[in-house]
Amino acid sequence: AGHAVSVEAGALPLPLAVRCEPEGLRLALQVLLDNAVAHGAGGPLALAGGAADGGIELLVRDAGPGVAPDETNSIFDKGYRGRNSVGKPGSGLGLYLARSVLEVHGGTVTMRNLDAGGAEFRIWLPVRINDGKCLASAGTRHNNSAK
Repeated sequence: AGHAVSVEAGALPLPLAVRCEPEGLRLALQVLLDNAVAHGAGGPLALAGGAADGGIELLVRDAGPGVAPDETNSIFDKGYRGRNSVGKPGSGLGLYLARSVLEVHGGTVTMRNLDAGGAEFRIWLPVRINDGKCLASAGTRHNNSAK
């Protein structure tokens, strides 16, 4: 969309087994990016990723005015449009949809205003620890024979 974007993904643990449906994650990220473009006051966008809290986090930061403190608890509500959305296209479903998709995948999305200005949206997804079933160790045997 003609915006400068910096990407920092070096902190993501590899190999990575994230519990998600790729199209759902793309949709959630696209909503956050579209939102950052719409409300970022034309400034640069920053994307970052890393390990956090037993999973991974993906961060989308903009350089806009942020979200009014009295609206931060409502921005993920279905149909909610903040005061900074007046005169801009939208239905108030984007952030609600992103949150819904991430919750289905066991993740979360949160938002905070940055001290230097702008907003940061954080996606958190769990990382799969085991890729298969846990089997009893070879040394563990059960003897069902009668004595």
